[in-house]
Parts: sequence; C-alpha cells; structure tokens
Amino acid sequence: MAITTINLTDPVSTLITKTNTISTDLGDASTLFTQNNAVAAINALEPFSDSDKIIEIARTGLFEDNTNGGGINLAYDSSSGKISITSNLVGGTGITYDSSVGNFSITNLGVDSAQLAALAVSSAKIADDAVIDGKIADSAVGSAELKTPVTLNIYDENGVIVKTLFGAGI
Repeated sequence: MAITTINLTDPVSTLITKTNTISTDLGDASTLFTQNNAVAAINALEPFSDSDKIIEIARTGLFEDNTNGGGINLAYDSSSGKISITSNLVGGTGITYDSSVGNFSITNLGVDSAQLAALAVSSAKIADDAVIDGKIADSAVGSAELKTPVTLNIYDENGVIVKTLFGAGI
C-alpha cells in the first residue's frame, strides 16, 4: 500500500478522498478487542519469537470437559501440559494411561474367571445353521475340516492328476 500524502494545494474533494483512504487503510478502531486505537493495539502485541510464551498461550487455551464421562475423569495441568485420566468404573480400576509411551489399557474391571467363562461364546450359544459365509474367514476351511471328505481328481491325457477337488460327502 502506498503512502497517502495530502498537499496544501489539494482541492477539498482530493482532501476528502485521501482522508477516507487513510481511514480505510487504518481500519475501524471500535472493532479492536482490548485497545481503543491502532498504536496501542500494536504496542500490546506479545513478541512471538519466545517459544515458551507460545507454549504458555497454547496450554492456557486447553481445558477438560468431564460431561458424560461415564466414570472416566480427565484432568489437564496447564503448567506442565499433561493430561491425566482416572477411572472409577470398578473400585478405582479400569482404563489406565501410560504417559511414557502414550498407551491406554484396560485393567481388572472386576470380572472374575467364572464370569469371563460365562461370557465366552460356546457352540451351545450358537444356533444350528447360524454361521453364514460372511463370518468365515478366507482359507479358514480346508479338506481337513470336512466331516466326510470326498475327492475328485481330474487327469490329463497322460493320466497325470492336474486338479484335485474336495467336497463334503454324504
């Protein structure tokens, strides 16, 4: 932006135009957040070459919100920048966080081995004909898993087997 200069010989119309240009370039002082003029606003700016100051500003902008935490509490220490998680799901046990490696883990949730066994999926809990193709992994069923396997060999003109097919027998 070029410097606007008002000359003593400028007519009033040029004076008005140049004054309006200066006002537009400077901006509206009433829209400043904390200062009432542009010079005070510029002087109030922090020098952002100090990385500690930038970190401080970033840390003070964060906060925790434990709304609907469901027994998991989040805490934030702005002086250190650390986030901590505590849980009261079952007597203070539950989800833990290892800050040295950044891993969350689930620990004893108060479920004993008998309860885990009751939760296990067994053949008694699966209805007959309930397993569909989409629930069987590729290459999970081979000839060894067939109840009564039957083989079909395909030979070439020299009597050499070129393909063996397996199927379930009757």
